[in-house]
Amino acid sequence: MKPVLISSLCLWLSPIWGAGQGLLQVGSQAHLVVAGPTALVLLDTRLELAGTLDPGQGTVVVTGAASPAQSALVSSGTLYLHDLILQKTAQDLLLATDLNLDGTLSLISGNLDLGGHTVTLGTTGLIAGEGETHRLMDPTGTGTVVAQATLLAPAQATPGNLGMRITSAGNLGLTTLTRRFGAEALGGSSSILRSITIVPAQPPGAPVSLTLSYLDAELNNLPEAGFSLFQSQDNGATWGTPGTALHDPQLNEVTLAVADPSRRWTAAPELSFPLTWLGITARWEGTDRQPGARIEWTTADETGTDYFQVMRRQHEPGALWEVLDKVPAAGTRSGPGTYTYYDGAVSPADQVSYLYRILQTDLDGRFSYSATTELTPVSAGGFSLRLYPNPASDAVQVSASWPQSDVAYWRITDMLGRVQIVQPAFKGSTVLDLSTLRPGVYQVSLVVGHEIHTQTLLLQR
Repeated sequence: MKPVLISSLCLWLSPIWGAGQGLLQVGSQAHLVVAGPTALVLLDTRLELAGTLDPGQGTVVVTGAASPAQSALVSSGTLYLHDLILQKTAQDLLLATDLNLDGTLSLISGNLDLGGHTVTLGTTGLIAGEGETHRLMDPTGTGTVVAQATLLAPAQATPGNLGMRITSAGNLGLTTLTRRFGAEALGGSSSILRSITIVPAQPPGAPVSLTLSYLDAELNNLPEAGFSLFQSQDNGATWGTPGTALHDPQLNEVTLAVADPSRRWTAAPELSFPLTWLGITARWEGTDRQPGARIEWTTADETGTDYFQVMRRQHEPGALWEVLDKVPAAGTRSGPGTYTYYDGAVSPADQVSYLYRILQTDLDGRFSYSATTELTPVSAGGFSLRLYPNPASDAVQVSASWPQSDVAYWRITDMLGRVQIVQPAFKGSTVLDLSTLRPGVYQVSLVVGHEIHTQTLLLQR
Protein backbone atom coordinates (compact mmCIF):
# COMPACT_ATOMS: atom_id res chain seq x y z
CA MET A 1 0.00 0.00 0.00
CA LYS A 2 1.43 3.41 -0.98
CA PRO A 3 0.10 6.08 1.37
CA VAL A 4 -0.53 9.67 0.27
CA LEU A 5 -0.02 11.86 3.35
CA ILE A 6 -1.39 15.41 3.48
CA SER A 7 0.00 16.80 6.73
CA SER A 8 -0.16 20.60 6.97
CA LEU A 9 -1.62 22.35 3.96
CA CYS A 10 -4.86 23.42 2.36
CA LEU A 11 -5.62 21.39 -0.75
CA TRP A 12 -8.21 22.51 -3.34
CA LEU A 13 -9.03 19.72 -5.74
CA SER A 14 -9.18 20.15 -9.52
CA PRO A 15 -12.39 19.07 -11.33
CA ILE A 16 -11.35 15.42 -11.17
CA TRP A 17 -8.73 14.32 -8.66
CA GLY A 18 -7.99 10.71 -7.89
CA ALA A 19 -6.21 8.67 -5.29
CA GLY A 20 -5.60 5.07 -6.19
CA GLN A 21 -4.21 1.82 -4.89
CA GLY A 22 -3.45 2.83 -1.31
CA LEU A 23 -4.11 5.18 1.55
CA LEU A 24 -5.09 8.86 1.50
CA GLN A 25 -4.34 10.43 4.88
CA VAL A 26 -5.31 13.99 5.75
CA GLY A 27 -3.29 15.05 8.78
CA SER A 28 -4.58 16.95 11.79
CA GLN A 29 -3.27 20.30 10.46
CA ALA A 30 -4.54 19.80 6.90
CA HIS A 31 -7.69 21.19 5.30
CA LEU A 32 -9.12 19.36 2.29
CA VAL A 33 -11.60 21.35 0.18
CA VAL A 34 -13.80 19.63 -2.41
CA ALA A 35 -15.04 22.80 -4.09
CA GLY A 36 -17.48 23.43 -6.95
CA PRO A 37 -18.30 20.46 -9.19
CA THR A 38 -15.15 18.60 -8.08
CA ALA A 39 -15.03 14.81 -7.98
CA LEU A 40 -12.67 13.10 -5.54
CA VAL A 41 -12.28 9.55 -6.86
CA LEU A 42 -11.03 6.92 -4.40
CA LEU A 43 -9.91 3.86 -6.39
CA ASP A 44 -9.14 1.00 -3.98
CA THR A 45 -8.15 3.69 -1.49
CA ARG A 46 -8.79 4.07 2.23
CA LEU A 47 -9.54 7.66 3.32
CA GLU A 48 -8.29 8.55 6.81
CA LEU A 49 -9.22 12.04 7.92
CA ALA A 50 -7.60 13.57 10.99
CA GLY A 51 -7.84 17.14 9.70
CA THR A 52 -10.87 18.84 8.21
CA LEU A 53 -12.77 18.30 4.97
CA ASP A 54 -14.94 20.97 3.37
CA PRO A 55 -17.31 19.09 1.03
CA GLY A 56 -18.68 22.19 -0.73
CA GLN A 57 -20.87 20.98 -3.60
CA GLY A 58 -18.38 18.30 -4.61
CA THR A 59 -18.70 14.55 -5.00
CA VAL A 60 -16.71 11.68 -3.53
CA VAL A 61 -16.66 8.56 -5.71
CA VAL A 62 -15.60 5.23 -4.21
CA THR A 63 -14.68 2.57 -6.74
CA GLY A 64 -12.45 -0.46 -7.25
CA ALA A 65 -12.44 -3.98 -5.84
CA ALA A 66 -10.47 -3.64 -2.59
CA SER A 67 -11.68 -5.29 0.61
CA PRO A 68 -13.93 -3.31 3.00
CA ALA A 69 -10.99 -2.75 5.34
CA GLN A 70 -8.83 -1.40 2.49
CA SER A 71 -11.70 0.67 1.07
CA ALA A 72 -13.10 2.50 4.07
CA LEU A 73 -14.02 6.02 5.12
CA VAL A 74 -12.35 6.82 8.45
CA SER A 75 -12.43 10.07 10.40
CA SER A 76 -11.49 11.24 13.86
CA GLY A 77 -14.88 12.97 14.00
CA THR A 78 -18.06 13.10 11.95
CA LEU A 79 -17.35 13.08 8.21
CA TYR A 80 -19.23 15.74 6.20
CA LEU A 81 -19.91 15.12 2.50
CA HIS A 82 -22.22 16.57 -0.14
CA ASP A 83 -22.63 13.74 -2.68
CA LEU A 84 -21.26 10.22 -2.27
CA ILE A 85 -21.26 7.70 -5.12
CA LEU A 86 -20.57 4.02 -4.42
CA GLN A 87 -19.53 2.24 -7.61
CA LYS A 88 -17.38 -0.71 -6.62
CA THR A 89 -16.72 -3.57 -8.98
CA ALA A 90 -16.42 -5.99 -6.05
CA GLN A 91 -16.53 -5.98 -2.24
CA ASP A 92 -18.31 -3.45 0.00
CA LEU A 93 -17.50 -0.01 1.35
CA LEU A 94 -17.01 0.17 5.11
CA LEU A 95 -18.13 3.30 6.93
CA ALA A 96 -15.82 3.66 9.93
CA THR A 97 -17.22 6.98 11.16
CA ASP A 98 -20.51 8.84 11.46
CA LEU A 99 -21.46 10.58 8.22
CA ASN A 100 -23.44 13.77 7.57
CA LEU A 101 -24.58 14.04 3.97
CA ASP A 102 -26.68 16.91 2.58
CA GLY A 103 -26.81 15.72 -1.03
CA THR A 104 -27.32 12.29 -2.58
CA LEU A 105 -25.93 8.92 -1.55
CA SER A 106 -25.96 7.04 -4.86
CA LEU A 107 -25.67 3.25 -4.67
CA ILE A 108 -24.65 2.03 -8.11
CA SER A 109 -22.72 -1.14 -7.26
CA GLY A 110 -21.52 -2.61 -4.01
CA ASN A 111 -23.04 -2.35 -0.53
CA LEU A 112 -22.41 0.32 2.09
CA ASP A 113 -21.68 -1.34 5.45
CA LEU A 114 -22.53 1.20 8.16
CA GLY A 115 -20.27 -0.55 10.66
CA GLY A 116 -22.50 0.48 13.56
CA HIS A 117 -22.37 4.16 12.62
CA THR A 118 -25.03 6.77 11.80
CA VAL A 119 -25.70 8.47 8.46
CA THR A 120 -27.53 11.78 8.95
CA LEU A 121 -29.34 13.11 5.88
CA GLY A 122 -31.08 16.09 7.44
CA THR A 123 -33.87 17.61 5.36
CA THR A 124 -31.97 17.67 2.05
CA GLY A 125 -30.08 14.38 1.82
CA LEU A 126 -31.49 11.22 0.24
CA ILE A 127 -30.68 7.66 -0.78
CA ALA A 128 -30.76 6.84 -4.50
CA GLY A 129 -30.42 3.61 -6.45
CA GLU A 130 -30.73 1.13 -3.59
CA GLY A 131 -31.22 -2.42 -4.91
CA GLU A 132 -30.64 -6.08 -4.16
CA THR A 133 -26.87 -6.00 -4.86
CA HIS A 134 -26.18 -2.37 -3.91
CA ARG A 135 -27.85 -1.48 -0.64
CA LEU A 136 -27.35 -0.14 2.85
CA MET A 137 -26.55 -2.82 5.41
CA ASP A 138 -25.17 -3.30 8.91
CA PRO A 139 -24.38 -6.81 10.19
CA THR A 140 -23.98 -5.35 13.70
CA GLY A 141 -27.61 -4.24 13.66
CA THR A 142 -26.70 -0.98 15.42
CA GLY A 143 -26.17 1.39 12.49
CA THR A 144 -28.85 3.91 11.56
CA VAL A 145 -29.82 6.35 8.82
CA VAL A 146 -31.73 9.46 9.90
CA ALA A 147 -33.75 11.81 7.68
CA GLN A 148 -36.16 14.67 8.33
CA ALA A 149 -38.97 16.30 6.37
CA THR A 150 -41.77 18.75 7.09
CA LEU A 151 -44.98 16.83 6.33
CA LEU A 152 -48.06 19.00 5.77
CA ALA A 153 -50.92 16.88 4.40
CA PRO A 154 -48.28 14.64 2.75
CA ALA A 155 -49.19 12.69 -0.38
CA GLN A 156 -46.87 9.72 -1.00
CA ALA A 157 -43.99 11.49 0.82
CA THR A 158 -40.75 9.48 1.18
CA PRO A 159 -38.41 11.40 3.51
CA GLY A 160 -34.80 10.65 2.64
CA ASN A 161 -36.01 7.79 0.45
CA LEU A 162 -35.49 5.48 3.44
CA GLY A 163 -38.26 3.09 2.46
CA MET A 164 -41.37 4.53 4.15
CA ARG A 165 -44.14 6.25 2.14
CA ILE A 166 -46.50 8.51 4.11
CA THR A 167 -49.91 9.93 3.13
CA SER A 168 -52.32 11.86 5.33
CA ALA A 169 -54.79 14.73 5.27
CA GLY A 170 -53.29 15.88 8.57
CA ASN A 171 -50.11 17.78 9.39
CA LEU A 172 -47.28 15.93 11.11
CA GLY A 173 -44.89 18.91 11.10
CA LEU A 174 -41.12 18.34 11.09
CA THR A 175 -40.91 14.55 11.13
CA THR A 176 -37.84 12.43 11.86
CA LEU A 177 -37.41 8.96 10.37
CA THR A 178 -34.73 6.57 11.63
CA ARG A 179 -33.99 3.38 9.71
CA ARG A 180 -32.36 0.36 11.35
CA PHE A 181 -30.91 -2.77 9.79
CA GLY A 182 -31.20 -5.57 12.35
CA ALA A 183 -33.97 -8.13 12.85
CA GLU A 184 -36.50 -7.21 15.52
CA ALA A 185 -37.56 -9.85 18.06
CA LEU A 186 -41.34 -10.25 17.81
CA GLY A 187 -42.00 -12.69 20.62
CA GLY A 188 -40.96 -16.08 19.24
CA SER A 189 -40.40 -14.81 15.70
CA SER A 190 -38.31 -12.15 13.99
CA SER A 191 -38.75 -9.41 11.42
CA ILE A 192 -37.12 -8.45 8.16
CA LEU A 193 -33.77 -6.65 8.31
CA ARG A 194 -35.40 -3.22 8.19
CA SER A 195 -37.31 -1.14 10.70
CA ILE A 196 -38.21 2.55 10.61
CA THR A 197 -39.07 4.79 13.54
CA ILE A 198 -41.34 7.77 12.84
CA VAL A 199 -41.33 10.75 15.22
CA PRO A 200 -43.66 13.56 14.08
CA ALA A 201 -43.58 17.00 15.66
CA GLN A 202 -47.31 16.80 16.37
CA PRO A 203 -50.24 14.39 16.17
CA PRO A 204 -51.59 14.46 12.61
CA GLY A 205 -55.24 14.72 13.62
CA ALA A 206 -56.20 12.49 10.69
CA PRO A 207 -55.50 8.89 9.66
CA VAL A 208 -52.09 8.19 8.16
CA SER A 209 -51.36 5.64 5.44
CA LEU A 210 -47.94 4.01 5.85
CA THR A 211 -46.21 1.89 3.20
CA LEU A 212 -43.01 0.12 4.24
CA SER A 213 -40.89 -1.19 1.35
CA TYR A 214 -38.13 -3.77 1.61
CA LEU A 215 -35.64 -5.76 -0.48
CA ASP A 216 -35.52 -9.51 -0.98
CA ALA A 217 -32.03 -9.37 0.50
CA GLU A 218 -33.64 -8.16 3.76
CA LEU A 219 -36.15 -11.03 4.09
CA ASN A 220 -34.05 -12.65 6.83
CA ASN A 221 -35.06 -16.15 5.59
CA LEU A 222 -38.73 -15.40 6.33
CA PRO A 223 -41.47 -16.82 4.11
CA GLU A 224 -42.76 -13.92 2.01
CA ALA A 225 -46.45 -14.52 2.59
CA GLY A 226 -49.04 -12.67 4.61
CA PHE A 227 -46.73 -9.90 5.82
CA SER A 228 -48.14 -7.39 8.27
CA LEU A 229 -46.81 -4.18 9.78
CA PHE A 230 -45.73 -4.48 13.40
CA GLN A 231 -45.39 -1.51 15.75
CA SER A 232 -43.47 -0.89 18.96
CA GLN A 233 -44.00 2.01 21.36
CA ASP A 234 -41.04 1.14 23.62
CA ASN A 235 -38.05 1.11 21.25
CA GLY A 236 -38.49 -2.51 20.21
CA ALA A 237 -39.07 -4.15 23.60
CA THR A 238 -42.63 -5.26 22.77
CA TRP A 239 -44.49 -5.46 19.47
CA GLY A 240 -48.06 -5.61 18.24
CA THR A 241 -50.12 -5.23 15.07
CA PRO A 242 -52.57 -2.29 14.93
CA GLY A 243 -54.62 -3.80 12.11
CA THR A 244 -54.67 -5.90 8.98
CA ALA A 245 -52.15 -4.70 6.39
CA LEU A 246 -52.13 -4.95 2.61
CA HIS A 247 -49.08 -6.95 1.47
CA ASP A 248 -47.88 -6.79 -2.14
CA PRO A 249 -45.03 -9.35 -2.50
CA GLN A 250 -44.46 -8.32 -6.12
CA LEU A 251 -43.70 -4.72 -5.15
CA ASN A 252 -42.18 -5.71 -1.79
CA GLU A 253 -44.52 -3.33 0.06
CA VAL A 254 -46.72 -3.52 3.16
CA THR A 255 -49.40 -0.83 3.59
CA LEU A 256 -51.50 0.00 6.64
CA ALA A 257 -53.70 2.95 7.64
CA VAL A 258 -53.15 4.02 11.25
CA ALA A 259 -54.30 6.76 13.60
CA ASP A 260 -50.88 7.41 15.16
CA PRO A 261 -47.66 6.82 13.16
CA SER A 262 -45.38 7.70 16.10
CA ARG A 263 -43.92 4.22 16.49
CA ARG A 264 -41.11 1.94 15.35
CA TRP A 265 -42.37 -0.10 12.37
CA THR A 266 -41.21 -3.32 10.76
CA ALA A 267 -42.66 -6.14 8.65
CA ALA A 268 -42.98 -9.88 9.21
CA PRO A 269 -45.45 -12.71 8.62
CA GLU A 270 -48.50 -12.03 10.75
CA LEU A 271 -48.33 -13.76 14.13
CA SER A 272 -51.13 -15.65 15.78
CA PHE A 273 -52.26 -13.35 18.59
CA PRO A 274 -54.23 -14.61 21.59
CA LEU A 275 -57.58 -13.26 20.42
CA THR A 276 -59.59 -12.27 17.38
CA TRP A 277 -61.19 -8.84 17.21
CA LEU A 278 -64.82 -9.03 16.08
CA GLY A 279 -65.89 -5.40 16.46
CA ILE A 280 -66.30 -2.29 18.59
CA THR A 281 -69.26 0.08 18.91
CA ALA A 282 -70.03 3.30 20.77
CA ARG A 283 -73.49 4.74 21.41
CA TRP A 284 -75.05 7.49 23.48
CA GLU A 285 -76.72 6.30 26.66
CA GLY A 286 -78.11 7.75 29.87
CA THR A 287 -80.43 10.66 30.64
CA ASP A 288 -80.34 14.38 30.01
CA ARG A 289 -79.08 14.89 33.56
CA GLN A 290 -76.57 12.07 33.43
CA PRO A 291 -75.54 11.54 29.81
CA GLY A 292 -72.74 9.25 28.76
CA ALA A 293 -71.52 6.75 26.18
CA ARG A 294 -71.58 2.96 26.17
CA ILE A 295 -68.54 1.30 24.58
CA GLU A 296 -68.78 -2.38 23.66
CA TRP A 297 -66.23 -4.62 22.00
CA THR A 298 -66.39 -8.26 21.04
CA THR A 299 -63.55 -10.78 20.80
CA ALA A 300 -63.27 -14.47 20.08
CA ASP A 301 -61.03 -17.39 21.10
CA GLU A 302 -58.90 -15.71 23.75
CA THR A 303 -55.74 -17.42 24.98
CA GLY A 304 -53.53 -15.83 27.61
CA THR A 305 -55.15 -12.39 27.48
CA ASP A 306 -54.44 -10.09 30.43
CA TYR A 307 -56.36 -6.81 30.19
CA PHE A 308 -57.93 -4.17 27.93
CA GLN A 309 -57.43 -0.40 28.08
CA VAL A 310 -60.25 1.86 26.87
CA MET A 311 -58.91 4.87 24.95
CA ARG A 312 -60.67 8.04 23.81
CA ARG A 313 -59.79 11.24 21.98
CA GLN A 314 -61.64 14.07 20.30
CA HIS A 315 -61.87 13.80 16.53
CA GLU A 316 -59.98 16.99 15.77
CA PRO A 317 -56.40 17.90 14.75
CA GLY A 318 -53.85 17.64 17.54
CA ALA A 319 -56.07 15.66 19.92
CA LEU A 320 -54.23 12.97 21.90
CA TRP A 321 -55.42 9.54 22.96
CA GLU A 322 -56.35 9.28 26.65
CA VAL A 323 -56.50 6.00 28.56
CA LEU A 324 -59.81 6.00 30.45
CA ASP A 325 -59.65 2.75 32.38
CA LYS A 326 -58.39 -0.83 32.47
CA VAL A 327 -60.79 -3.77 32.02
CA PRO A 328 -59.70 -7.32 32.98
CA ALA A 329 -59.66 -9.84 30.12
CA ALA A 330 -61.06 -13.36 30.22
CA GLY A 331 -57.63 -14.98 29.97
CA THR A 332 -58.79 -18.08 28.10
CA ARG A 333 -62.15 -18.46 26.39
CA SER A 334 -63.40 -20.22 23.28
CA GLY A 335 -65.99 -18.56 21.09
CA PRO A 336 -67.11 -14.92 21.18
CA GLY A 337 -67.33 -12.72 24.24
CA THR A 338 -68.43 -9.11 24.75
CA TYR A 339 -66.97 -6.45 27.06
CA THR A 340 -68.56 -3.14 27.98
CA TYR A 341 -67.48 0.18 29.48
CA TYR A 342 -69.53 3.25 30.36
CA ASP A 343 -67.93 6.66 29.75
CA GLY A 344 -69.77 9.20 31.87
CA ALA A 345 -67.48 12.11 31.04
CA VAL A 346 -68.95 12.88 27.60
CA SER A 347 -72.29 14.22 26.44
CA PRO A 348 -74.09 14.89 23.14
CA ALA A 349 -74.33 18.50 24.33
CA ASP A 350 -70.53 18.76 23.90
CA GLN A 351 -71.14 18.96 20.13
CA VAL A 352 -67.84 17.08 19.70
CA SER A 353 -67.12 13.87 17.81
CA TYR A 354 -65.22 11.31 19.88
CA LEU A 355 -63.06 8.39 18.78
CA TYR A 356 -62.72 5.21 20.83
CA ARG A 357 -60.41 2.22 20.53
CA ILE A 358 -59.27 -0.64 22.76
CA LEU A 359 -55.67 -1.65 23.49
CA GLN A 360 -55.38 -5.33 24.43
CA THR A 361 -52.33 -6.68 26.27
CA ASP A 362 -51.68 -10.39 26.81
CA LEU A 363 -49.74 -12.16 29.55
CA ASP A 364 -46.41 -12.22 27.67
CA GLY A 365 -46.50 -8.48 26.92
CA ARG A 366 -47.66 -8.55 23.31
CA PHE A 367 -50.48 -6.19 22.40
CA SER A 368 -52.88 -5.29 19.63
CA TYR A 369 -55.43 -2.58 18.93
CA SER A 370 -59.08 -2.85 18.03
CA ALA A 371 -60.51 -0.86 15.18
CA THR A 372 -61.47 2.76 15.89
CA THR A 373 -65.12 3.71 16.25
CA GLU A 374 -66.59 7.22 16.19
CA LEU A 375 -69.33 8.70 18.35
CA THR A 376 -70.91 11.71 16.64
CA PRO A 377 -73.56 13.88 18.33
CA VAL A 378 -76.42 15.52 16.45
CA SER A 379 -75.26 19.01 15.58
CA ALA A 380 -77.15 22.23 16.31
CA GLY A 381 -78.29 22.28 12.70
CA GLY A 382 -79.92 18.87 13.03
CA PHE A 383 -77.29 16.91 11.08
CA SER A 384 -75.93 13.55 12.14
CA LEU A 385 -73.48 11.32 10.30
CA ARG A 386 -72.10 7.96 11.38
CA LEU A 387 -69.92 5.35 9.68
CA TYR A 388 -69.73 1.75 10.86
CA PRO A 389 -67.45 -0.12 10.94
CA ASN A 390 -64.43 2.18 10.72
CA PRO A 391 -61.96 0.84 9.59
CA ALA A 392 -64.07 -0.96 7.01
CA SER A 393 -63.38 -3.74 4.51
CA ASP A 394 -65.69 -4.24 1.50
CA ALA A 395 -68.66 -2.18 2.71
CA VAL A 396 -69.56 0.49 5.26
CA GLN A 397 -72.90 1.29 6.84
CA VAL A 398 -73.66 5.01 6.81
CA SER A 399 -76.36 6.51 9.01
CA ALA A 400 -77.43 10.11 8.47
CA SER A 401 -80.16 12.62 9.12
CA TRP A 402 -80.65 16.25 8.15
CA PRO A 403 -83.44 18.75 8.69
CA GLN A 404 -83.94 19.94 5.13
CA SER A 405 -85.86 18.20 2.40
CA ASP A 406 -83.07 18.95 -0.06
CA VAL A 407 -81.71 16.28 -2.37
CA ALA A 408 -78.58 14.73 -0.87
CA TYR A 409 -75.86 12.41 -2.09
CA TRP A 410 -72.82 10.49 -0.81
CA ARG A 411 -69.39 11.31 -2.19
CA ILE A 412 -66.22 9.34 -1.45
CA THR A 413 -62.84 10.84 -2.38
CA ASP A 414 -59.28 9.58 -1.94
CA MET A 415 -56.51 11.51 -0.19
CA LEU A 416 -55.64 13.30 -3.44
CA GLY A 417 -59.18 14.64 -3.74
CA ARG A 418 -60.18 12.33 -6.61
CA VAL A 419 -63.84 11.33 -6.54
CA GLN A 420 -64.24 7.54 -6.33
CA ILE A 421 -67.94 6.98 -5.58
CA VAL A 422 -71.08 9.15 -5.90
CA GLN A 423 -74.57 7.87 -5.11
CA PRO A 424 -77.88 9.26 -3.80
CA ALA A 425 -78.28 9.62 -0.01
CA PHE A 426 -81.43 8.92 1.98
CA LYS A 427 -82.20 9.57 5.63
CA GLY A 428 -81.53 6.55 7.82
CA SER A 429 -79.04 3.75 7.20
CA THR A 430 -77.49 2.78 3.88
CA VAL A 431 -74.71 0.35 2.98
CA LEU A 432 -72.07 1.69 0.61
CA ASP A 433 -70.20 -0.87 -1.50
CA LEU A 434 -66.41 -0.34 -1.22
CA SER A 435 -65.26 -3.49 -3.02
CA THR A 436 -63.89 -1.53 -5.99
CA LEU A 437 -61.63 0.65 -3.82
CA ARG A 438 -58.05 -0.09 -2.86
CA PRO A 439 -57.17 -0.11 0.87
CA GLY A 440 -56.24 3.33 2.15
CA VAL A 441 -57.66 6.50 3.63
CA TYR A 442 -60.80 8.10 2.17
CA GLN A 443 -63.13 11.03 2.89
CA VAL A 444 -66.84 10.14 3.06
CA SER A 445 -68.97 13.25 2.53
CA LEU A 446 -72.70 13.81 2.88
CA VAL A 447 -73.61 16.64 0.50
CA VAL A 448 -76.96 18.33 1.23
CA GLY A 449 -77.63 21.42 -0.84
CA HIS A 450 -74.70 23.74 -0.17
CA GLU A 451 -73.65 21.97 3.04
CA ILE A 452 -71.01 19.24 3.18
CA HIS A 453 -70.39 17.01 6.21
CA THR A 454 -67.32 14.78 6.04
CA GLN A 455 -65.76 11.96 8.05
CA THR A 456 -62.57 10.03 7.45
CA LEU A 457 -62.75 6.32 6.62
CA LEU A 458 -59.94 3.77 6.83
CA LEU A 459 -60.30 0.94 4.32
CA GLN A 460 -58.43 -2.27 5.19
CA ARG A 461 -58.44 -5.84 3.95
